[in-house]
Amino acid sequence: MSLTDYEKTFDRLTYYASHLVDTEAKKTRRFEQELHPDVSMILMSRRFTFYCEMAERAHVIWYQKASFEKYSQKTSSKYHGQASQLNKGFYGKRIRNNQDKGKKKVAEQEFNTG
Repeated sequence: MSLTDYEKTFDRLTYYASHLVDTEAKKTRRFEQELHPDVSMILMSRRFTFYCEMAERAHVIWYQKASFEKYSQKTSSKYHGQASQLNKGFYGKRIRNNQDKGKKKVAEQEFNTG
């Protein structure tokens, strides 16, 4: 459920259980209890006295979280394919780009003993 849907449902249900949210502090705590854990953990660091203030802050956090997830998915899919192609079959070995081509190894070189 999105945050907007949750807020609408919460506002609709407060009409039927007004005794549970009869003060601003109670309404704020009830709203915070059922928020997504990622959002509620951030909101717990601050005590809000007004419901509208906390709901607004929750929307900002929700939007930033969604934007970050979208960005990280976009960048990980972009670079994941390139990285797997570059590292395929090398497993930490250095790529020399044919620098040693045409040279003999030290053990195979002929030494002039004359």
